[in-house]
Amino acid sequence: MELDEFQDEWKELGLDIENDLWALQLMIMSGPKDSPVIPGTGGLRKIRFAPGRWKKGKSGAARICYVYFEEHWMVLLVTVYGKNEKDNLTEDEKAGIKQYIHMIEKFLSERDFR
Repeated sequence: MELDEFQDEWKELGLDIENDLWALQLMIMSGPKDSPVIPGTGGLRKIRFAPGRWKKGKSGAARICYVYFEEHWMVLLVTVYGKNEKDNLTEDEKAGIKQYIHMIEKFLSERDFR
């Protein structure tokens, strides 16, 4: 699953909503806990992704932030940005995302989505 904002940002980077997104989803699901958790976010993880046609390597890749709700076997794609836009999330962004993650965790737990 992805937030609407994620889809908008994805398209702005010139990434294909079908093939590129499918490749990203496969990459994440092959190891959803492999990417490091960003401190202060409540579980948000960051990976780098670049389709082969970009020919930029990892350093020029898009930064994908997602959360893996392990108990519910669910991944939520939260935000994506290019390295040229920013290096890391701001403290305010981290705090907002942390609140959002806790809200979603509560929602999922109350409804027992498994």
